[in-house]
Amino acid sequence: MNPRKKITPVTIFNFLLGRSDAIRAIASTKHILLLSLLFIISSGLARNYDHHLLLKELKWILGPFFMAFFSSTLIFLLIKLGGRLPKPTSPFNNYRGYLRCFLMTAPLAWIYGIPIESLTEPLYAAQFNFTLLIIVSIWRVLIMIRTLQTLFNHNILLSTQLILIPASLEMFLGSLIKRLDIVGLMAGNYLSPAETFLRQATGFVTLTSLGIFAFLLLTLVINRGAFPIPERKPSPAPKTQTNKIPLTTWMLPLLAILTFSVVSISPQERLKNKHHLQQLLKMDSFSNAARFLDSKNSIDFPPHHNLTGRPGNDFTLPNSLHLLAKEVTWPTWYHNLLAKDTARWFENASKNGKMIEGHLSSFYHKLPAYHDPQQFADQHTPGINVKTLLKEYPEQATPAPLPTTTDPPNNQ
Repeated sequence: MNPRKKITPVTIFNFLLGRSDAIRAIASTKHILLLSLLFIISSGLARNYDHHLLLKELKWILGPFFMAFFSSTLIFLLIKLGGRLPKPTSPFNNYRGYLRCFLMTAPLAWIYGIPIESLTEPLYAAQFNFTLLIIVSIWRVLIMIRTLQTLFNHNILLSTQLILIPASLEMFLGSLIKRLDIVGLMAGNYLSPAETFLRQATGFVTLTSLGIFAFLLLTLVINRGAFPIPERKPSPAPKTQTNKIPLTTWMLPLLAILTFSVVSISPQERLKNKHHLQQLLKMDSFSNAARFLDSKNSIDFPPHHNLTGRPGNDFTLPNSLHLLAKEVTWPTWYHNLLAKDTARWFENASKNGKMIEGHLSSFYHKLPAYHDPQQFADQHTPGINVKTLLKEYPEQATPAPLPTTTDPPNNQ
């Protein structure tokens, strides 16, 4: 009988480094799943404390649980089919040992808790977060490859195939959905540099993961068929034991949960303000929205988040331009935000001259008044005569006059 071990924070650290003795200790510990669930909660907080309302958008906690068990089950099914696991000492022994190790990779998500959006520009934040995603994904894959080698005595090629085939398929589907989400919300060319980077990055991940999936699946079929490779004799996962988990180890995820909960206080207040503003704009309660914004400033809202309501695209006027045309006096900081967003739309639209010529009615249908629309168009879409467009498309409504304000649009 194997001697009982203590699962200390050092054991978890060694597990994350791929040490075989730590992997066996994690895989054989009876109550480690409860500890893993606490780590998953802390990882959900790290990912979402500054992006989602924790008390209203429960996907921050449901999502990690669902994905953890879905991914682990998907990968283990392939292990069962392609790995030729030995007969376990109990029906679920192999799965339990593997699952304990899979869930214990959750602490790696703590790295997502770095509040990079508050420290830098949107493009750099997107690049930084994408880099972190790649690092954590590769790290997790390496740990699980090492886990298969340690628990079931698979060689490195077979372990890599069994882990990366379902993982790359999952990455392909996830990145494809993410890319379609970006393109769907920001159709045409109305994309910020950060959004453009994310679209290109997710496109790269989509193609790369599909290529990895196809290549490794082909190699697995070849190795199992025409050109079998020598394999080690598989071994069962270690027997479950009541290894001791000291109080200091239990305190580790609890301390992480407490830390991210405290850190989330200020971001959650900003997210509440954003949510309230979106609700007012959605209900067309513009006067109340202006009064609400009068009591706030830009620092009272999440950085780099859309504060103009629904997103715009090159085929409809941006919502920021519609808001500027309302008979409402917006606070200076919000007025300038709307003006910059509108200017970005003009600049992106002007890059596609042929598209503009072919879709003038789509681009400028119901063009609202913006102080002097022609002056604004001259600055951002030279050569386009707004009055001519209004005459050419008489079916559009007459633009509503914009109230006089001392804050002209600023694109600096």
